[in-house]
Amino acid sequence: MQSRNQKNVKIIDVSHHNGTINWTKVAMDGVKGAYIKLTEGTSFLSKTAYSHYLHAKNAGLRVGFYHYAHANNDPIKEVNFFLEKLRNMKVDLPHCLDLEENKGLPKAKINAFGLKWMEHIEKKTGITPILYTGYSFMSNFSSAVAKYPLWVARYSSLNHVNGMNSPGSSTIWNKWAMF
Repeated sequence: MQSRNQKNVKIIDVSHHNGTINWTKVAMDGVKGAYIKLTEGTSFLSKTAYSHYLHAKNAGLRVGFYHYAHANNDPIKEVNFFLEKLRNMKVDLPHCLDLEENKGLPKAKINAFGLKWMEHIEKKTGITPILYTGYSFMSNFSSAVAKYPLWVARYSSLNHVNGMNSPGSSTIWNKWAMF
């Protein structure tokens, strides 16, 4: 996959784990957008999502939301829960599926969950979603899922020590949308 370059737009992801955020400072640091955790599974709604949304928008950032998936659930129920909680908040970035845990399921089940989630939300909203997953988890997906843009996470001390500019290679995706 391609390496980072100076033209890449800086977008962050945040959740209730981040606590209070100085959104003005974030915007001044060159960040152009934020993905905010909205939901998880079929019952968790982030209590900080709406506040993060308002403050990020007021700081001039583009905003999108992500859903942390539980692949052992029904993907349709997870999409419907996400959309129900999204309500009328205006998004500037595509909806995002965060799928990075196998919950003890085989690759075929994880892939099927991801594909069904992505297809269903695209059908319901008309917006092509993006998949967020870790570099080491990408092998759980097939080329059918690769029709969706990839946001790849690669958390490693190498990223910081050696200034890693590429998430590595993939036999499924030939490029990333976000890294």
